[in-house]
Amino acid sequence: IIHSVRNPADRWIPVEPLASTEAAISQNVARNLMGSLQMYSDGVWGFSFNAITGPEGQTSTWFLGTDGEGKVLTILLETGGTSKAELMGQAIFQFIQTNQSP
Repeated sequence: IIHSVRNPADRWIPVEPLASTEAAISQNVARNLMGSLQMYSDGVWGFSFNAITGPEGQTSTWFLGTDGEGKVLTILLETGGTSKAELMGQAIFQFIQTNQSP
């Protein structure tokens, strides 16, 4: 799920994928949650929000999205806004949809 992390020295360090996965929620709960998500574009649902991340009121922006078929995407932006995060999420899903094997 996590591709890499950044350490305090600002270097990105790759993270090895987990050997196995577990469902965090049941399929029924997932179906119910889909009804509360915004539809952004053809086959992309999700939501975005800003979170306060520092004592001076700094914010970070999150986008959580899905294609409804098992692919899930999380974007965290340290600068930018919800519109930028939403556009990035839609672009990534569009790339996946047009470049996946039949």
